[in-house]
Amino acid sequence: QGPSSDLPDVEPQEWPVDAGPSPYVDAATPASGSYRVLTAVIFAVLVLLLAGAIAAVVYLAGHTTFSLPGADSASDPQPAAVEVTEEAPAEVVPLIGEPCSDFCTDIGSRAGEVVVGADGGSAWQVSRSWETTELSDLPAEETAEASYDADAGTLSYTVWRFADDASAQAAYDQLNSGLGEVAYSGPAFKDGTGDQRAYIDGGIQTIVWLVVGDESRPWIMRVQGPDVSELEQFYLALPL
Repeated sequence: QGPSSDLPDVEPQEWPVDAGPSPYVDAATPASGSYRVLTAVIFAVLVLLLAGAIAAVVYLAGHTTFSLPGADSASDPQPAAVEVTEEAPAEVVPLIGEPCSDFCTDIGSRAGEVVVGADGGSAWQVSRSWETTELSDLPAEETAEASYDADAGTLSYTVWRFADDASAQAAYDQLNSGLGEVAYSGPAFKDGTGDQRAYIDGGIQTIVWLVVGDESRPWIMRVQGPDVSELEQFYLALPL
């Protein structure tokens, strides 16, 4: 028999039967019901988010067109647009104009559309077509006239036709008498035939010539222009 205890005997206490549940949870007893509810809610939210994401992907896949950059892609640099201005074509002057008689046409055809100077320098292009001129300062039966242009300027080319050599010679003397002092004169051609005379009045040079003797060409011819040397080369290159 052991020693006797000096502590008084305490009666065991019991939880009242009519008391409510304890507000404290025993650590050994998990609140499994609350966790299940929270887990279920989170899972449901995740399922909804996943379903929404899948639906969005499906929608975009059906309504979006994807294309790889190509040669005609808008991202490629495009050449700048260049505005091309077409120049107006140069006006073509016909060799023969209107009116132009058979004599006028013959003279124009012999002279040609382009006369290259005897020295190979200037190329004179017809700028006023050959035409029959009604007005004349000489008593000619017919007058034909045209103009030619080059870098040196513009010259006029006139041919008078007469009935015979005598009429042409008389008109030639009349024409020369009104042109002033002769700058130089001599045969019209290298073979010694014909007669030509040149006049210089300020900046204008005039060369007149004729070939008579066989009644085949009772003509007087004249060229006038601003450049003395260029006009001389034009005259020397003429086939008339």
